Order: sequence, then C-alpha cells, then structure tokens
Amino acid sequence: MTIQNKEHVLGGPYKAWYHKQPKLLKIVIIPFTIAISLIIIKTQNYSLWWLVVPAALLFISFYNQYLDTILNEDLDKLLDKSKSKVQVWRSQFERLVYLNNVLNELVESKSEMFLETATLAIDDSPRKGIEQIREAGSYKNSLDRIIALIYKVFERYTDIERKQEFRVCYLVPDTESDTLIAKSWYNKDKIPPFSVSKPNPAFFKKGDSTVAGHLWARNSSPSLLIDDIEKFKQDSKNASMFEYTNSGQSDYLKSIYCYKVMNKHECIGILCIDSNISGTLEKYEQFYKDVLESFAKRIVFETRCAYMKNTLSREE
Repeated sequence: MTIQNKEHVLGGPYKAWYHKQPKLLKIVIIPFTIAISLIIIKTQNYSLWWLVVPAALLFISFYNQYLDTILNEDLDKLLDKSKSKVQVWRSQFERLVYLNNVLNELVESKSEMFLETATLAIDDSPRKGIEQIREAGSYKNSLDRIIALIYKVFERYTDIERKQEFRVCYLVPDTESDTLIAKSWYNKDKIPPFSVSKPNPAFFKKGDSTVAGHLWARNSSPSLLIDDIEKFKQDSKNASMFEYTNSGQSDYLKSIYCYKVMNKHECIGILCIDSNISGTLEKYEQFYKDVLESFAKRIVFETRCAYMKNTLSREE
C-alpha cells in the first residue's frame, strides 16, 4: 500500500479532529476512557462504568480550556491584523494629507501672484500688471513650479541612509521630429539632465530606446515603472525599451517611473522621475501614481491657459 493510500485510510474527519486536540486530551483522557471501556467490556463488570464519568468531565473541562485558548489566539490574530490595517490606512491618509497640502501650496503661490499683479496694476498702471502676469504666470514658470513641487513630494520619501536622490523631468512631444524635448526639470544639485544640456534625438524618438519614448508610443499604458533597471535589462523581453543615453549614466540611474500627461485623448507630455537607488519606487507606487495624476491635471490646466493666452494675444 502506497503512502498516499495509507493517508487516505487514516485520514478523514477523525484525523482532522484528533490533530487539533490539546496534548493532554490525546495522551491522557482519550487513552484512559478507551482503557476503562475495554476493561468493562472484557470483565463485564458494568459497575465500573462510573469511572467514565470523571473522564468525561475532564474531557469537557480540558476541551473548554482548549476552545478558550483557540478563541484567544484567533482574537489576538484578528487584533494584530486590525492594527496592521489601521496602520496602513493611517499611513495612506497621512500621505494624501501631505499631497493635499503640497497642492495647496501651488494654489497659494498662484493666488499670491494674482494679488501682486492686481496691486501693481492699481498702484502703478494696468500695463505694468499685464507685463507682470505675463512674466510671473508664463507657461514655463508655471511648469517649473509644478516640477519643483513634484520633486518636493518625492524627496520626502527618500532613503536617507542610502543617500537616495531623485530627479524630475517633464518631456513634451515635438510632432515635427517625432521626438520628446525636455520642457522643465528639477534635481537637488540643479544640474541640467543630459536631455537638456546635451540632447540626443536618437534616444527620445517615439518608440523604444527610452522609457518615456516607449510610453508615448503606447496608447494603452498610462504609466510605466522600472524599479531595478539592471535587473530589467537582464531579465525582461522588452529590455530594448531602455537604453542608457550617455556613458556613466548607469552609475546614477537605477530606477525610473514615467507617467503620461493626457489632455483628453492627446498625450501632451511625459513626467519622468528617476532615482540613484533601485528597489524603492514600488514601495509607494500607488501613492506616486496619485501624486503624478494630481500634478498632471495641473499641467493640463496650465497648458490650456497658455493656449488661451496665446490665442487671445493674437487678437490684440
């Protein structure tokens, strides 16, 4: 008889029940009850049946204690699980409150700009107010404020012990050349990325070779995260979507997250966040997606405002 067949013979409800019982029940009460029963049957001295009573009482007592133990264990597990969920919800709530505060900073900065412009127009002249709002409220300045605040959010979740650093860049499509062009960027050292200082159109074509170009070419994907670039290049069948754009980039570019900015059904830009440390972006992926989605809407708003201002300027 095979082991599987033996397990089948010995298995069933009794086996499942027996394995769940406390040790005292299995090594004392059950054997004692069986032994007394066998003695009574063999000697036919039925006056000994009273010995079964204490065994039954012990059985009930220890079984109740066992049930209490199981119940307490279940309650402890439920409490630990509830605490864990509460902690997760609290962390999510704190992150969303922080995001809301950062977005409020953007609104407040715009509000201050409008107030300064109105004050200048009243105290000096409307023409000075128009010049002020055109400069301070230009599309480029508005984008720069947004990109700086995105960096601020990501910087809050840096791995300080590993000296993690983020870079944020906003790339916009150039339909004539079918490439992406850096429109705004921000990093700790305020050093322009190579896409700005030494642009290479070959790496920002629509399609593979860069994550941003790959994302731009795919209508179905709103975002794309590679948390470990080296591992991705070694393991992925789609490794061709990422190529280093300059020598030495592999030393400081370890992970990247790109998010598509959509104006209705048109892709108007790609937000790119990269890090010098791998294995950290996935931890807050949903929150980062919420962040980029929120700021993407602000970028769409500023893009539409710029379009409106340009249109009205032509009518002056």
